[in-house]
Amino acid sequence: MIDELRSIAIFAETIKQGSFRAAAKELKISPSVVSYQVTQLEKSVGTALIYRSTRHLSLTSEGTVLYLSLIHIS
Repeated sequence: MIDELRSIAIFAETIKQGSFRAAAKELKISPSVVSYQVTQLEKSVGTALIYRSTRHLSLTSEGTVLYLSLIHIS
């Protein structure tokens, strides 16, 4: 459960910052850890949450629902 909470927090920071690299810098972890944690979260929920390209991230519809629910919690 703690790992899932960490993954959710990293996912939220990634969206807030707009990139894996910026989230990693803010969280003081490597971009590869950010990517791994987001991938683990996606495996846990059983769907993609983020569309990735070399220059841009965007939320899937499921990712949008999760992110908006996290915003309303905090």
